[in-house]
Amino acid sequence: MAGGLLLGARSWLGVGVGIACLVVSGVLDCSDGELARVRFAESRLGHWLDMAGDTLVHLAVLAGIALRLMRAGTAPGWPALALLGTGVLGAFAVISWSEQTEGRRHRTACWENRLLDGVLAPLTTRDWHGFVVAFAVLGRLDVLVPAAAVGAHAFWLVTLVPLLRVLARTRADTR
Repeated sequence: MAGGLLLGARSWLGVGVGIACLVVSGVLDCSDGELARVRFAESRLGHWLDMAGDTLVHLAVLAGIALRLMRAGTAPGWPALALLGTGVLGAFAVISWSEQTEGRRHRTACWENRLLDGVLAPLTTRDWHGFVVAFAVLGRLDVLVPAAAVGAHAFWLVTLVPLLRVLARTRADTR
């Protein structure tokens, strides 16, 4: 989280330290899951904590960018920040629900599971940071927070539809 917040630092050294923290965080985030699998020590709590931690890092990255924009005089307004917060919470809730019902979902082979597991789930990890890099390269970080606010809501809504479809199908299959 410190790495994300340091993206809003006043000095380039602070931003550099923030980026280094995010890189180390990414390596550790990938390593702990692999270590748990190798040691056969996986747990639901660990998985949930991993998802919650990733969400907090995402919020910290966006907060750091918002802080940088505020210092430059191009900060997003409170409506965009509130929309972003509710969108991230919605995405976290739907992905958590999808993960929690994964065993039940996989009793039915369908395109919805392939979409949920193969496309949408990876976007909840650090894969979305590619958007940050793209906006930065284009020189449009000022658009990132409002775009993420809209994107977070679009993400959870698009995820909810196939999740509800596959869960309804699994209920029908068990009757």
